[in-house]
Amino acid sequence: PPPTLEKAAKGVYRQFAANAKFVNQESIEHVQFMTTCVSEIYGLDQNQSYALAFTYVRQLASLLRGALTNTTKEAFRSVYCWQYVNCLECWVKVLQSHAADENAALRPLVYPVAQVALGAARLLPSARYAPLRLRLIRALNGLSRSTGHFVPVAPLLLELLGFSELNKAPVSTKARPPDFGLALRVAKQELRSPAVQELIVEGSLAALCDHLNQWAYSPGFPELAHVPSRDLKRFCKQTQVQRFRKMARSVVDAAERNSDWISRKRDNADFAPKDAERVRTFLSADRENKRAPMEKLAAQMKEKERQHAEANRVMDVRLGGAKPMGRGSDGTSDSDDDDDDGGGGDRGGEQEDFDDDGDGGDGDDDVAYVGASKRAREAIAAAARSLACSSSELRVARASLPKASRKPALRAAAAAWIAELGRVPSGNAAEDEAEAGGAGGGGGVEEGARERPTRRGRKATMADVARVVISADATKALCEDGFVVLDDVLPLEFFAAARKACEALKADGKMEALGQDGRDDLVGVLDAAALPRGGSAYGGVTPLAELLLAIPDALRARAGGSGGEDDKENGRFKGVTKKKTTAAEETRARLKTATPPPRLMLANYPGSGARYVSHLDNDPNDPGHLEGEIGSRACDRAGTAIV
Repeated sequence: PPPTLEKAAKGVYRQFAANAKFVNQESIEHVQFMTTCVSEIYGLDQNQSYALAFTYVRQLASLLRGALTNTTKEAFRSVYCWQYVNCLECWVKVLQSHAADENAALRPLVYPVAQVALGAARLLPSARYAPLRLRLIRALNGLSRSTGHFVPVAPLLLELLGFSELNKAPVSTKARPPDFGLALRVAKQELRSPAVQELIVEGSLAALCDHLNQWAYSPGFPELAHVPSRDLKRFCKQTQVQRFRKMARSVVDAAERNSDWISRKRDNADFAPKDAERVRTFLSADRENKRAPMEKLAAQMKEKERQHAEANRVMDVRLGGAKPMGRGSDGTSDSDDDDDDGGGGDRGGEQEDFDDDGDGGDGDDDVAYVGASKRAREAIAAAARSLACSSSELRVARASLPKASRKPALRAAAAAWIAELGRVPSGNAAEDEAEAGGAGGGGGVEEGARERPTRRGRKATMADVARVVISADATKALCEDGFVVLDDVLPLEFFAAARKACEALKADGKMEALGQDGRDDLVGVLDAAALPRGGSAYGGVTPLAELLLAIPDALRARAGGSGGEDDKENGRFKGVTKKKTTAAEETRARLKTATPPPRLMLANYPGSGARYVSHLDNDPNDPGHLEGEIGSRACDRAGTAIV
């Protein structure tokens, strides 16, 4: 009955809004399911649903108007938060499902929802909010495709490509880029990351191509594509990244070819622009057969996005129960400058895990904090280090501390915990015991703990090993012969432990075939920033992984480079001229730019003739030479180290 349906519709949406305040890997599917439930409920009786939908959309518009008129952090956060974005996307989903028909009762809401989404996307014109803007633009493209309404998203995308941060040369980093599907903004320092810049540029160009392809059969396409083509040509001149320039030019070329095609077709048209029905059916046969030049590029970009998503699924092997680091459930960077030390602003009390050593340990075993900002987390880490506490045994609840607490309060809380425990946690270096005891920790170290170095000490040891084995003679042989074999680098016990860990990975299904022709191995990927914790089932691979990560720095030191863009001049390596350059000189010049990769690959060949066909890891003739995430592409590889 209508009264019951109205109550049900109100209750479903209110519950959705109450549970859509945070998005992370665990909750995103739940949010999507609730969105589908709201869409189905509001489609049962559109005439009755219209009044409720109008009221809720007006609430979103009121919040946006408040942010536009009252320019405060609180007003902006009422719009730039997951609850607002999820609610807006929910109404887009409702209209996509039930407002496609011209006579649908909910169709009058298409215009106000589109206007609210456009206003929210341009509320703060900053590259830091690129994930939020791209998310809303994709929703608007879907709304436009379903309802046939034109939504002007091109200016938002062109403005995003024009931000100065994207025109600066990227700075290489080992940190993994944020997942734009789980983030609304990025930190300032992340904007110089090659991977983040690539996500923004590729996402913008893909959304623009999708937008242009929707109107590829319209008689007005040449006029529609003129401004985007002009601005993309300007972007090609400004960007310093050849890959971005190539991608932008492909969109410009497709748009120009589509404009020429439409111009020829409309020259033969026998109707005027006022004939709406004839305009709507213009090139309907070509539309059904997808003959527009824009169609091919749009299909390629969609396939590329699908492949990237599949690759990320394969590459994102979380070992030892590790959780994503450095990003709150509100989708924002934990190191944002506008977070204060006292509360974490828009985190809403969501508890997160922090691993001081960066080794990606078990979620429940890490140092915990509640709503803490960057400096508060650093204070927690400093307290753990000063008290010689391993992150596997120390927990500090930020919520239990006074709002103005800083490092002294955190240190005192940790010292009280150690005093209550009655001992210093095992696994700490011997030189740290005295400092821990002086802090009020007391207690002795368990037998055998002195012999186990901390993870920080082991990393330094592996760096020393790399500097020793990558000698001047080894570097010379590598440059002259193209390869070098180093024996007796580590004791056999390290390799036995690594083999055991790899067998555990394989048994747990964390290694799988990539499905490439000529490749029969099973592959697992280690995140360099979140290696398995020592002592865990997979911890045996960590020492060898740390050694591999230390080799690029040792090679760069021997080759005499700094490892950045300063070692390049006009796109070429310094010291390498176009003439009279030997292979050894080119190899040494490339080694000057060697940096540790963000990920390491484990490969298992299960026998029975399993193989990997002969190939080059950095082959300029390979069609996929420039494909992938910057820093992990084949063309970025300076060398390959195998253990």
